[in-house]
Amino acid sequence: MIPIALVSDARYEGGAERYLLRLGAGLDRRRWRPVVLLPDRALLDDLAGHLATAGVETVRWRRRRGVLGAFELARAIDRINPRLVHMNMPSPYEMGCGGWARLMARPGRAVVATEHIADIAPSRRRVAQKRLWGGLIDRTITISKAHAGLLASRHGVRGDRIRVVYNGVEDPGTPTLRPPLPFRVVVVGSLEPRKGQVVLLRAAAAAIASGVDMEIVIVGEGPDRELLAQKAKEGVLAGRVRMTGALDSAALEIAAAHVVAVPSLIEGLPFVVAEAMAAGAVPVVSNLPGLDEIVDDSVGRLVPPEDEAAWTGALIELAVDAKTRDRLAAAARARFLERLTRERMIAGTIAVYDETLS
Repeated sequence: MIPIALVSDARYEGGAERYLLRLGAGLDRRRWRPVVLLPDRALLDDLAGHLATAGVETVRWRRRRGVLGAFELARAIDRINPRLVHMNMPSPYEMGCGGWARLMARPGRAVVATEHIADIAPSRRRVAQKRLWGGLIDRTITISKAHAGLLASRHGVRGDRIRVVYNGVEDPGTPTLRPPLPFRVVVVGSLEPRKGQVVLLRAAAAAIASGVDMEIVIVGEGPDRELLAQKAKEGVLAGRVRMTGALDSAALEIAAAHVVAVPSLIEGLPFVVAEAMAAGAVPVVSNLPGLDEIVDDSVGRLVPPEDEAAWTGALIELAVDAKTRDRLAAAARARFLERLTRERMIAGTIAVYDETLS
């Protein structure tokens, strides 16, 4: 077996961290020995438990400030002695802009990074740092062609070292039938301004005021919880919004949704989009780089972020036109099977591993 260190410097569990769970659990143990390295932070304890349940070896490393933390991680990696280090970076500027690869590098050891969200604005200092240390990374995986272009043009990553692998999720099987009423919209993600839940609630309020029978389900936790809870009690939204808090899995909520909304202001390729399409829900997502490679008008709706009127229109259309909704849901499910399964994600990642190790 080839030992691989899957490395995280996460502060909390999000989509980028669940990527490690899906990847680590899906690698063929006859060939690979994945070991996930997680910082010893309480907010990652649940993820460590899920990794253990999936049979993925996990090492907790002591997260310290600055370069001391990098040395702690380097020692933990050396104890595993992997042939390949895979750094999981939510943005291009995690782990010292990739500079931690310098401490991890050993003769015969390859370094790969996955960078999930390139659609952020860098500073000149950070780009210079990225260019300096990024050359130590053998291959960079990103989650869309658009993000590959941004990594090269905006963040200074060498284009010839970037590979695109779409995120993928498990197939839940044949979608269940939804009752036509109430029209149910589910939004999943951390409760914070960049996720756009406030925009969705305003759009939903306008749709309900027009006569649509609608229920909104908000899954997640975060700093905007109190704000969203207050807005959920106002006017026509009262009694129409359910907040679940954080869930180990949103699968049951997604399976009951007619629409899964992603109203984010900035985003990569969130797993919830693939989960929605797999479950036969219609994805209604912000028109952001990368998302338009997966969602178009044949499978869902692309809506300008923060455009409340456009969001209201999309919700009303799908609420009142069941035939269109059913057609889009079936097409979304077919696209999931074509592009967004976990097996395709793992196969694409292994191809990058093989190329790097050769």
